[in-house]
Amino acid sequence: MHAIVGRAALGLSLGLVVMLGTIGTRGNVIAQEASPMTVAETQATFEAYADALLGGGAYETYFADDIVVTMTGVPGEIVGPAAAKAAIDTMHTEQFDAHPKFGNVVIGEGTGALEAVFVGTHIGEFAGIAATEKEVTVPYSVFYEFEDGKITNLRIYALVEGIVQQLQAA
Repeated sequence: MHAIVGRAALGLSLGLVVMLGTIGTRGNVIAQEASPMTVAETQATFEAYADALLGGGAYETYFADDIVVTMTGVPGEIVGPAAAKAAIDTMHTEQFDAHPKFGNVVIGEGTGALEAVFVGTHIGEFAGIAATEKEVTVPYSVFYEFEDGKITNLRIYALVEGIVQQLQAA
């Protein structure tokens, strides 16, 4: 029914855990429904995206035309590859001099989850807070959905709230 295959280095110092099942609401493992992408295809797409994002490449080429990005602590959605790239680039280069660090990754058929740490210096206005030059180190998580070799949904949890909390701390 489910297997945790193990950890593998992704060339990015990532831990990779491949899950072939989903945990149900009662904690039992249930089989995932068929997905248009296999675990191997999903893993390859994620690895290529991560290499591009962390290496300064054209990571937006892995975004579907109708990608939707959501972040807790931010109302609304960011829709489309250009808007998604602009939002990510703004956080990493205009609001912060940031270098995210990837941790554990879980990959399934057409889905993925990432534990990461946002490390950066606050250099531009963020969430109504003028640049402080403060260093932030914020753990967060990202959940991905993939289809046809592209990321269709990217959901970011706890990043904005963690950054605001650290910027407002004395």
